[in-house]
Amino acid sequence: MKLFLFFLFFFITILSATVRLEKNFDYPKYAYSRNSQFEDRIKNLQYSCETTVQCTIYHKETAARKNCVLKCVSKKCYDKIYAFDPLEDGEIDQRYKSFKGCVATEN
Repeated sequence: MKLFLFFLFFFITILSATVRLEKNFDYPKYAYSRNSQFEDRIKNLQYSCETTVQCTIYHKETAARKNCVLKCVSKKCYDKIYAFDPLEDGEIDQRYKSFKGCVATEN
């Protein structure tokens, strides 16, 4: 019984710590509606940036590479949306749609 209570306490402690670590982002929101012409353009921009010397030094699926590509696509939009809290490995990018909206307003 004591062992069960110990593990229960341990599990609750870990769970509450995990919940507290959750980030709340406050970043500029840009509207973005899917447009096949712009989607093709941004994919081409991303591909061009992925193949630059600056970004190829990072492993393909790392946050460092994703941050490099985003910065290359639009330094201005990257600074507005990601600079205060860059992507981390394993993070699900909730800001990407807003980033694309920002890029769309630039051009």
